[in-house]
Amino acid sequence: MRIIVFLIDRWASVFGKGDLIIRPYELQQNQPNIIADFMRAIGRDDVLSHVVPQSQRVNDSVDMTTLALVDAFQRAKIDHELRSRLIKYVLDNKKHWV
Repeated sequence: MRIIVFLIDRWASVFGKGDLIIRPYELQQNQPNIIADFMRAIGRDDVLSHVVPQSQRVNDSVDMTTLALVDAFQRAKIDHELRSRLIKYVLDNKKHWV
């Protein structure tokens, strides 16, 4: 949770606290899908009838441990190919970290 607060604070320092809209990214809270939720959040309910329903989840979220590992590898001063392989390994095996 601390990393989320850190990121929000960092974005707020760049864009301004009043210019951020923080939304949950959980299936139960974004019905019928994330696109419809986004349109509602920006006040464009008028386009909801044009939103195509998703048949399956394409972009699964990752847990905080996986996110922290990926972030650490992205920031590490290591060879690009090694970084890519490490990140791929972590994402392919994310259920092991929980």
